[in-house]
Amino acid sequence: MRHRLGNSSLGRMTQHRLLMLRNMVSSLIEHEQIKTTVPKARQCQRMAEKFITLARQQSAPAHVVARGMLMSTERTVPKLFKELAVRYADRPGGYTRIHLYGNRLGDHAPHAILEFVDGPKDLLFAQTALTLGHELALKALAGNRQGLFWRQSRVPLGELETLAPGAARQAAVIARYEPLGLRKYTLWNLGKIFKFRDPKEILELEQRARDHFDVSLARAHQEPVDAKDAMLSTVLRGHEIGADAKRNNLDKREYPVRKRAGRSGDAYNEPPYQADALDLLQPKAAPKQLSDQSREIIRMLSQIGQGEIGSDGLPDFTAPDAAEPARPMLESGRPARAEARA
Repeated sequence: MRHRLGNSSLGRMTQHRLLMLRNMVSSLIEHEQIKTTVPKARQCQRMAEKFITLARQQSAPAHVVARGMLMSTERTVPKLFKELAVRYADRPGGYTRIHLYGNRLGDHAPHAILEFVDGPKDLLFAQTALTLGHELALKALAGNRQGLFWRQSRVPLGELETLAPGAARQAAVIARYEPLGLRKYTLWNLGKIFKFRDPKEILELEQRARDHFDVSLARAHQEPVDAKDAMLSTVLRGHEIGADAKRNNLDKREYPVRKRAGRSGDAYNEPPYQADALDLLQPKAAPKQLSDQSREIIRMLSQIGQGEIGSDGLPDFTAPDAAEPARPMLESGRPARAEARA
């Protein structure tokens, strides 16, 4: 039977685990964002949401329980009852959010960021503003006038403020940005952010999006003309530059894909030694740090690749240089050492 499977022990005794969770919840209330492992974040999330529900009661017994459980009560308790309880007064639940954050260096434990939603450090708010700016910049580069979204007529903020928090406000926010032709996940995130958030913060999100829009255009104009779409789509979808170069038929010499020796090339369907030979036979200027002998080898290989001379015309570079006198050989076959200077 499924007994005692509700909570994870996290590899600690009961007293140690409870003290650790109390400390983590206190840090979360004070800073509104902490970074820890995924199992600890899930346990801390459950306890933190119970404290928010407790603070919404605004009663004397709730103050007593909070002061008995939280750390640094002079900072955490006033913020819990005066700020967080007021912020989530209309939200029926879901006060926290977990973002997966890769793996920890060392033991490779899965990392996570636990934060309060609708706060000043909301990562979803910042990331959605970044995505909105990049998508509109991509449209502007394609010649679409929808990139100048702040100059268009949309649903006024006064109408959004009159709507009750919930599904109606979420639908109105989606309708505000739907004519721009954004991706469905971007529209969903916009509606999710302002479902219970103050609609006046839409102006802050649009200002952030406009800043990212300007930065994206500035970076795109610094790149080659053919690489603008590849650069912006890499930011939006997380693809590698090699995949974008293959899709947009860009020059492979402009964006080389680094390969390890002994592996077949995935981007251009040719083994590594063929790619190296083709790069070697391209007409390039010899670097200044190469010796005259290396420059002669590169020049002869280039002529062979172009069919000007045969492979029999290569000079013999294995013969010792006549200008350097040969050293006397010992009986063991090794050259004798030079005489020591006086």
